[in-house]
Amino acid sequence: MTPRLFIGMAAIVIAGGSACGGPDVRIFYGGDELGYLQPCGCSKPQEGGFPRRATLIDRLRKDAGATLLLERGNFISTVNAQQRIKLEVILLMLSEMGCAAAAFGGNDLDLGAASLQAVRQSASFPLVSANARSDLFVPFHITTVNVKGSSFRIGVTAVAGEQDKSKFIAAGVSVDEPIPALNDVLQTLRGQTDYRVVLANTTERVARTIAEECIGVDLIIASRGDDEPAAQPEKIGQTVIAFDGRRGKALGEVRLAVDYGRLVYAGHAVHSLGEDIVDSPAITALMAYYEEVLQAESFVEKVDRLPAAGAAFTGPSRCIGCHRWQHETWKMTNHTRSLDVLKSALRSHDPECVVCHVTALETQGGFVSDAATPDLGSVSCESCHGAAAEHVVSPESPWRRPSERECLACHTPDHSPQFVFAEYLPKIDHRRPPPRGCTGYWFFGSAAVVGFAVYTGIQKRVLRRKYRCT
Repeated sequence: MTPRLFIGMAAIVIAGGSACGGPDVRIFYGGDELGYLQPCGCSKPQEGGFPRRATLIDRLRKDAGATLLLERGNFISTVNAQQRIKLEVILLMLSEMGCAAAAFGGNDLDLGAASLQAVRQSASFPLVSANARSDLFVPFHITTVNVKGSSFRIGVTAVAGEQDKSKFIAAGVSVDEPIPALNDVLQTLRGQTDYRVVLANTTERVARTIAEECIGVDLIIASRGDDEPAAQPEKIGQTVIAFDGRRGKALGEVRLAVDYGRLVYAGHAVHSLGEDIVDSPAITALMAYYEEVLQAESFVEKVDRLPAAGAAFTGPSRCIGCHRWQHETWKMTNHTRSLDVLKSALRSHDPECVVCHVTALETQGGFVSDAATPDLGSVSCESCHGAAAEHVVSPESPWRRPSERECLACHTPDHSPQFVFAEYLPKIDHRRPPPRGCTGYWFFGSAAVVGFAVYTGIQKRVLRRKYRCT
């Protein structure tokens, strides 16, 4: 796959016909991915992800005369070196999916002009903006679709809102007022196109103002800040406003039909990207490339680490001496296999995933790598109870009793959608002896006091003398 750079206006011809009985034109749309490439797989069910999106789009394309994939932007969530790589990979994925045009949102612009110029080379489609003045963007893009023996030209542009103006300026991009700049572009598009789409990185209020004041806008794709796309679009005059969701958990679709030689709105759908959709092999390969880059650049090892507050970390092997049956209980939980889950999913070099699958990744003295800190490569004792070096030396020293707050740091709605503290706690509860069948059950589980007494070296010697064979 060789990325292509669009410098000026471009046109893509999509041939087809609605012989299968589906819509004449399907416009697929998304936005606000916020760095969410695919479900982490830690818990089920989880929705979303580019690999599933590609599979679904391929399936839906078979039932339409023509299709367009448009992306509103805000592909990443914050600014760091990993997010830059992530944006590059997202643009490669969208290119593989045949994206027609896209915009950058304020989050994307935070990377700065130099980084954006570099990652833009990964996009085989134009980045559009009516009011952002930079060679990063073209003012609009025109796509030609052939349906039922007729050709229709669809124009796509975008606007950046006032809320992101400072981010554009910081990235070396000047931003004009959205409404006047959009009207200038629309004046050109009205004479050259049959249908016009605006990707609005604005507030809801501005998106509605565009519908009210800008002549010739047929479709606006905007955001309400919700996780799920709006079930039904709004309509102001002749303009349809479709609101996308966040983190790519669903795919929005606007359907168009040919009516007396014109493209008209014919319906809307929101497609869930659930676990019943298999991953696209081509997009999965790009996910593997992303993981390879993270591994090659040692992102896990280079994580910024906060100074340790107090004691050092020891790993669970130092806890066994006094807490053997607690250790046996922990070994039966998913926490002990947490890093292995990431290795199976090819995500063990992604610090955004690893942080919740090891002990103290973001603290000095915590997990660094399998080779350097093998005893910390799981969610172990110190993940919940705090660094244990002081407690090992002086057992009477205090240790942290974890609360729901500690669990919720990783068991978020995105990563653990069915998490309920009261229901999950018993699965890892080691305040009581482990169930029958665990190693050491008869010694350490029948009765805690007797078990500990028998386990101590003193009691062992007493028992051997008392029951010495004759």
